Parts: sequence; C-alpha cells; structure tokens
Amino acid sequence: MYLENIIGQEEAKLFLTNMYKSRCISPTLFFLGPAGYGGLPLSIAYARQLLFNEKDPSNYLKLDTLQHPDLHFIFPTAPNVLSSDLFYKWREFIKNNSYGNLFQWLEYIKIGNKTGKIGIEETQKIIKKLQMKSYEGGYKVLIMWMPERLNVVAANNLLKILEYPPEKTIMLFVGEEERGLLPPILSRLQLLRLKPIPVKEIQKILQKKYNLIEKKAIVIAQGAEGDLGRTLQLIQCTEENDFGEVFRQWIRNIFLFIKKTKALKTLIEWSEVLHNWGKERQIQFLDYCLYIFRIALFTHYNVKKLTFNPLQWKKVDWEYFSTYIQWENMKGILKEINKASREIWKNAHANLVFLDLSIQIAKYLH
Repeated sequence: MYLENIIGQEEAKLFLTNMYKSRCISPTLFFLGPAGYGGLPLSIAYARQLLFNEKDPSNYLKLDTLQHPDLHFIFPTAPNVLSSDLFYKWREFIKNNSYGNLFQWLEYIKIGNKTGKIGIEETQKIIKKLQMKSYEGGYKVLIMWMPERLNVVAANNLLKILEYPPEKTIMLFVGEEERGLLPPILSRLQLLRLKPIPVKEIQKILQKKYNLIEKKAIVIAQGAEGDLGRTLQLIQCTEENDFGEVFRQWIRNIFLFIKKTKALKTLIEWSEVLHNWGKERQIQFLDYCLYIFRIALFTHYNVKKLTFNPLQWKKVDWEYFSTYIQWENMKGILKEINKASREIWKNAHANLVFLDLSIQIAKYLH
C-alpha cells in the first residue's frame, strides 16, 4: 500500500507526506474515523514510507507482505489469544478487506458472538519489543487497530511508553471513537481526523472494479456516506443473499398490516426469521433497505439518471411501491432504519427491533 494509492483522504495524505519530508515526525498519531474511511490502509501506507529502504531489495517484499521485522500490529482478539497468534489471518483480512470493520474481523476469526479485546499480556509484549533496538537500524512502527478495545489495565500499562517513547519509535493508533480511549491516553496522541471518501471516488471504484452500471453506482455511492467499507459490504451481501425477496415479503406484510391490524402476526413471524440471522447480516439487510428506498424515491420523482428497478419485480409493482416513497416520509424512513441499525449493533433483541421498525415504517407508508 502506497500513500498515493489510498482512496480519498487527500488532506491526511498531504499532512503525512509533509511531516515525513520535514522529518518532524510525531511519535504518536491517532487516525480517527469509521473503518470504511480507510484509516487502516492509510496507516499501513504511512508505515511503509517510514520503513522503506531503497538499498535493500528485499524491502519491497517484506513491506508488501506486512512481514517487515520492525512493523508490529496489535488488534482485538478473543480472550487469551494474542495478535501474533492470528497474524496470518490478519494479513488475509487486510488483503481481502482492508476497509472492513471490527465486527467483520471478529466474524472472520469466528468469534463474532464475543467481544474482541486487547489485554495486558498484549501490551506487555509490545512494550518489550519497542524498547529493543530496531532490526534494520531505522524506525520501529506499531499499528494498533481499534485501541478502543484496550481493557483498562492494558491501557494504563501503555501510558508510560506513550509519554516517553523509545528513540525512533512510531505508534499509530487507528480507531473510530475518541470516547473509547482513556483521557490520559487520548491526550498523548496527535489526532488525525479522517474525512468521508468523496462520492465520485466511490462511484469510480464501483464502475471500474465491480462493473456496476452508472445508475446503480451513483445510487450506492450517494448512500455510502463516504464509507467505502459499508459500500463494498452492500455489494457483497446483495450478491450472496436473496435480500430482494426478503424485502418484498417485508413490504407486503407491512401493507397487509396497514389494511388489517390482525396482520401484525405476519410481521412478528418475519421479525423472528431475521432474529435468527447473524448481526452482520442483519445490518447488511438494513443497509440494503436504505439503498432500495433511495431508488424508490428517485423513481417516484422520475430522476431518470438514477431511476431503475433494482428488484426482480414486475415494472407495475415497482412503480406502484415507489408512489408511496416521497420527500415527506423519506426522512422518517431513513431515520428509523438507521436507528434500527444502531440498536442491533448495540446487541438489542433483533426480533423486537425489526418489529418496531416495521410498525414505524407502516406509519410512514399509511
């Protein structure tokens, strides 16, 4: 990964490049923003710049494969498991999904129902490594992904090395929440706030790399809110899951409920089905719903550049459904779906979340 190849984040790339050229390099940086903004690939590209040695031909391979002896990673794992135990998995994850989020990582290492943590043994081990001389005589770089997952004991253990970093030691933290860090740790980090990736950049990727038609690429990019990871998730889940049919059943049940409240039973049954899905799939489905409602809105107002039938419905059924999606109710619909997504992420009972969402959507479509 090279800085110039990172998608978006022009200001951050310029800041890092200028800092490197000036040799006034901050020993601690916090890349702050949703995982889909690209904090992880950006930090790896910056580490590459710091560790690159043109005199060593093997340097390219070591950096390309993330096996440089002076590059260290810490990330959330299951209890009693160290980052070094899962490093081969970590490299695979970055190679295939460098814009992925914490939940995707935990699913990837098959501990999705547990809470990934960074413990005291992990920090003790890395402190010892950073206090040693570098293997190649240059910088030593630590990339800690999702430092919000440090437990209190491990976080306190880091304070001294953050306050007095060993010579030529750079510590890069990559996370999503300032409030997730202890104030004493946060105060010792230079903050680098990442910005949403521009819509045009995401659209370009969707068209070139994923061969999406322009209309579909524009709608997905506009709904991504600058989060490339979320965008790629939507494409993947749309291909792998029959979300179109699930959405059709849901809307059908909602309209039945609007006509006859006794049909609430069908919404309860539908909610129970989704309750048995994994959390990631549930959130992916909600993102898919946002995508469908946006296209329906464009169809209603005949925005030809963005109008197409994204579902395997008859044209008349799609156009009939779209007549119900207007500016007046769209804001409320989006608000309720985003609220449901947040509640699922916080481990609320999914059946109750989806049932409440269904009832709220029914109010907006009535």
